[in-house]
Amino acid sequence: MNTPTTRVDVAELAPDTGAYLGQLAYAQLAFYQFVTETARRTEPLLDTQIISSAAARALRIHQDICAEITSRGDDPVEQMAPFVARTDAFLDILRGSRGIEGVLTAYIVFGFLNDVFVAVAEGMGTAPGRRYAAAITSNRDDGELADVLIRRIDAEERRAHILALWGRRVLGDTILFAHAIVRDPGDVAGGGSSRCSPRSSRATPAGWTCSASPPERQGAAGAGSPVRAPRPGCRARRRGRDDRSSRPRQRRRWCPNRRRC
Repeated sequence: MNTPTTRVDVAELAPDTGAYLGQLAYAQLAFYQFVTETARRTEPLLDTQIISSAAARALRIHQDICAEITSRGDDPVEQMAPFVARTDAFLDILRGSRGIEGVLTAYIVFGFLNDVFVAVAEGMGTAPGRRYAAAITSNRDDGELADVLIRRIDAEERRAHILALWGRRVLGDTILFAHAIVRDPGDVAGGGSSRCSPRSSRATPAGWTCSASPPERQGAAGAGSPVRAPRPGCRARRRGRDDRSSRPRQRRRWCPNRRRC
């Protein structure tokens, strides 16, 4: 039985401004650290330079948001502290064994999270909220990371299938993490549930289409779902044509015995 989905306004779910800024500031700092580590594991030099530029943009967003926190009379370190443990634990899930997996994580996951932060800021309906959104959008250029992914996939086609599986692995956790951004600040720090928690009613902010972004980003980067036709004369293909027994025909996306076909 499907759980009913409740459509609510983003402004209604927007967290306290101080908590929002703390989450945003630390997310960008963590993004900078994550992408810097990814750049060290990436070759060739051109790709390393592009990935480092993405890290620099995240650092600029972090600095701009810290300036906003200071202008409110708050300490950026104190505002970020409640979100350090949860963000770090989330990023540990996203550390792949290959540098290219980190590039895909940066392109899909952090692009998606930035979309969420922008949606929440615009949902505040205030001049500061528009300023926060502008600080994010003015320092974004996801196209360069997509170009890196496309070049690597074109050079070695099998990477598309590896990256598709990797993207699916992290997507669910990313959406859950994004939902926490619009929870009550005390809930994010304390790990409880709220009205928009997946454990309670399914609340979807009205007009918020971010949930479709990761698959769209994944497809745009050439890392969509792995679908491979069977080779001509493949045993898996012949099985469906020649087997005249009453057993149902097995459908396979690709031959499981490529070397023996």
